Amino acid sequence: MKKGFLELGEKSFDAELNKFMPQLPSNLPKSYVQFLKKHNGANGDLPIQPFCFELWQIDDLVQANQDYEIQKYLPNYFGIGGNGGEEFFALNLETSKVFAIPLIGMEEKDAWLVAKSFEDFENIMGFTNEIE
Repeated sequence: MKKGFLELGEKSFDAELNKFMPQLPSNLPKSYVQFLKKHNGANGDLPIQPFCFELWQIDDLVQANQDYEIQKYLPNYFGIGGNGGEEFFALNLETSKVFAIPLIGMEEKDAWLVAKSFEDFENIMGFTNEIE
């Protein structure tokens, strides 16, 4: 595994985060909330499928979850980003695991585990399995 592409968003402003916190689930993993405080979104490579990611910026989180009706179809999940294609990344609010889920169909049975926690997801962000 080697270092690939990783671009972290600019530091978020506490005022901006505080504005949106009441609209976010209260049981988001603390590691994810801490990430939001440090970085307003991110994008880069992953060493596993779907091989790339884009974490949504704070002001896009609520709107994207509403637009995709994530809580309607997957009430125990909260969308945190996408891969620029047909899948989105979501935190399971009961287990704090990160899953990739197809946007079309959007069923839990089609979700696949990307990381056992948001901390694990942070550790693989920007890494790739490519050989030099």
